[in-house]
Amino acid sequence: MAKMLPLLGAFAVAAVRLMPSINRISTHLSTIAYYEPSLNFVCDHLNIASLNAAELHESKETMTFKDKICLNDITYAYPNTERKIFDHADMEIPAGSSVGVIGSSGAGKTTIIDVLLGLLVPEEGKILCDGVDIRERYAAWLHNIGYIAQNIYMLDNTIRANVAFGVDEDEIKEDRIWEVLQEAQMADYIRSLPEGLDTIIGDRGVRLSGGQRQRIGIARALYHDPELLVFDEATSALDNETEAAIMEAINSLKGRKTMVIIAHRLKTIENCDILYKVEHGKIEKVTE
Repeated sequence: MAKMLPLLGAFAVAAVRLMPSINRISTHLSTIAYYEPSLNFVCDHLNIASLNAAELHESKETMTFKDKICLNDITYAYPNTERKIFDHADMEIPAGSSVGVIGSSGAGKTTIIDVLLGLLVPEEGKILCDGVDIRERYAAWLHNIGYIAQNIYMLDNTIRANVAFGVDEDEIKEDRIWEVLQEAQMADYIRSLPEGLDTIIGDRGVRLSGGQRQRIGIARALYHDPELLVFDEATSALDNETEAAIMEAINSLKGRKTMVIIAHRLKTIENCDILYKVEHGKIEKVTE
């Protein structure tokens, strides 16, 4: 028995040392189990069969957009539900125009944007860009789009890396970064920082204000010079003064980019050329 005590002691010490790691493993396994149903749902219902990641990354081709984008006869219902979000709905986006989309919560404003982007495939109908179905040239279609969400994901990295998001470091064009920062009305502020473009913005951009994060998001969307900019309630989380400043930057792009702007507040889209209202499964043009 005396000979076994050192061995038992070693096992006891090892067990104590292993407990924190075992607890972490247990926590991570619980997290994985918690998110597994959501992951399975996304994998089951997100149609990515036609999207080749390597092709999308390597292809520089963009779809021609000189006339208009048409959402024709769109019918869509979420999987395993009978309620149709859209029932033979139509929408037209002329090139160079700014289009506002309004509607009550749950009416389908974000859904129609997901359909427009190709993230959701309608049961009936097509999305045509200058008469060409976007599904026929999906990679080229995505290269035509800049997307600005309500909450912009930020890397815990430099401003340079956040604007040129996803671009290899040796391929980043600094002149282009300054161009898009100027368009987003952020260039003067960046120049005033001691480290300029090399400033680290912290996890999720914690060192920036909400308005500054949105401006970085706009600059990021502009970096690849897309023809279509989509603002998905991009200013709804901002205070009125900051929203007005961001809208000034957005309105400065009017006529140079085609824009689709989703908003709750009418003031946000008061300068849009065309206004649509989403309700009862339809997309109706609002006439003054």
